[in-house]
Amino acid sequence: MPPPVRPEDRAAGAVPPPVRPEDQGDHLTVVVRHAGAGRDGRYDVRCHPEAGGHPDPAGACRVLDENTRWGRDPFAPVAPGTVCTMIHGGPATARITGTWAGRPVDATYDREDGCRIARWDHMVPLLPRIGASAWAGPRTGDPVQADPHAGDPARHEPRTGSPLQAGPRTGHSLRTGPRTGDPV
Repeated sequence: MPPPVRPEDRAAGAVPPPVRPEDQGDHLTVVVRHAGAGRDGRYDVRCHPEAGGHPDPAGACRVLDENTRWGRDPFAPVAPGTVCTMIHGGPATARITGTWAGRPVDATYDREDGCRIARWDHMVPLLPRIGASAWAGPRTGDPVQADPHAGDPARHEPRTGSPLQAGPRTGHSLRTGPRTGDPV
């Protein structure tokens, strides 16, 4: 429920126009592309009460309600300058339009890096679940692989050349490349 309009705002003409009947309530249209069979499509969802052609309108409304806080946009893009992991989460895209909490919505989603994957996953089940969680453990091709000698009690020292090995280098990066003090 929005706060009441103050008399000084009303006198200054700051009162928004009345809400049209077709704009009342929480109504969103979600268009998903390149997410795979059974996930791509156009879905309408209405909340309070839940309805629409979305596969899980109750779950979609629940995640929207959980992410809605006074003064914060639940559909906000990743802030410029945010440091994100360079993990590509696939070609899936989504666009959400409509009205939520009395405000217009026009938001786009993709899975181009770790921040955008997290932003997408934060809206599941409004958006479809894609693949496994990024935190489920190492996958083939990840830069850090399990040590084959990890369970060997006879081997207590770190492997030579391990990306996690402590040493004279400065910095905390797991990536390889020139660092202060490294031979060229």
